[in-house]
Amino acid sequence: MENYTKENLIKSLNMFTSDEIIKEKLKNPFVQDNFLFASDGYTIIWFKSSMLDDLTPYTGFETVNAMAVIPTIENINIEIKTAVLKTVIEQSNKIAKEKYIKRIVTCPDCDGSGEVEYEFRDYKYNTHRIDYDCPTCDCAGEIEEIVDASTGDMIDGYNEYIQINGNRLLAKFVKRLWQVAVIHGFETIMLVFQADGYKQHFKIGEINVLLLSPLTDLDNGDLITVMEEVTPQQINKSTNQQINS
Repeated sequence: MENYTKENLIKSLNMFTSDEIIKEKLKNPFVQDNFLFASDGYTIIWFKSSMLDDLTPYTGFETVNAMAVIPTIENINIEIKTAVLKTVIEQSNKIAKEKYIKRIVTCPDCDGSGEVEYEFRDYKYNTHRIDYDCPTCDCAGEIEEIVDASTGDMIDGYNEYIQINGNRLLAKFVKRLWQVAVIHGFETIMLVFQADGYKQHFKIGEINVLLLSPLTDLDNGDLITVMEEVTPQQINKSTNQQINS
């Protein structure tokens, strides 16, 4: 059952905002062309601002131009069952847990104190020392280690991907897409646009979600779970009227 309550719409928006200091303008939802947007720079969610007209977001003039990023056409039509997507996400998580072991250890650079000593020499050749936040553990005193379960070797990290209709997407972004569908009570998600293995436009009722595929190559440790292939119906429909409606 479709559920567009104020609480659910705000919950969905908040999943897509950014908490990065360098993306200050993306920490809150914003309005452009009668649409309400939220983005972390990697994903975007948007719907008609009239669906949540009592929210006071940033105006579009103070943020990025989201309208320049979102697709203006629909070129594909794929129905994705929300339950199937959940299964794929669970499979991806299971594979990652079996392949890699994560453990919390004391930060080797600050020995758990959360601070490191910096040293510099001024123009008079005097030496100065100052304690500051450890950049390795971000002052936490602990870091996460990742170990390959089959070899016992430590690795720098890995990415967990889910492949949908040939395009790989970060699993954490696909999970975000699934969560929006669940929050609003939708059993299906429509994939309506794909381009150059980069942009994916999904529709969940009146809600739109844009996920960007990574432009980087796969590393040896990366994991990919493929969603059951479907046969897309190719279309080429302008969405300008929908956007401006």
